[in-house]
Amino acid sequence: MASTTGGFFLGFGFCLLLVSFGAYAVLGQYYSQIMEWRDEVEQVYAITHSPAYEASMNALEKLSPVANWLADRISLIPGISEYAELLRLISGAGSNMRRVYDASESAYHAIQAV
Repeated sequence: MASTTGGFFLGFGFCLLLVSFGAYAVLGQYYSQIMEWRDEVEQVYAITHSPAYEASMNALEKLSPVANWLADRISLIPGISEYAELLRLISGAGSNMRRVYDASESAYHAIQAV
């Protein structure tokens, strides 16, 4: 029983070593390319996590229902109905800003891990 357990641990350790070398080889190959993006990722993270960006994002998300309601009302008024479509873009802008915010956070933490 002891020899079987020892053989298992020896085999498992060897497999783990091979997988680690493989991961190191792949990561080493792309490491320089990943580090080229580091400055851009950190810059995007700094912009999207700035107080001004967060305030704008939160404002657009909060204004979205009101803008859609207002767009529905002014779409019926001749002469200013073209502004209704512009108001409807507010909800898309807020959600897109939130996605960029989340993606920049994920990219920043991934770069830090590498």
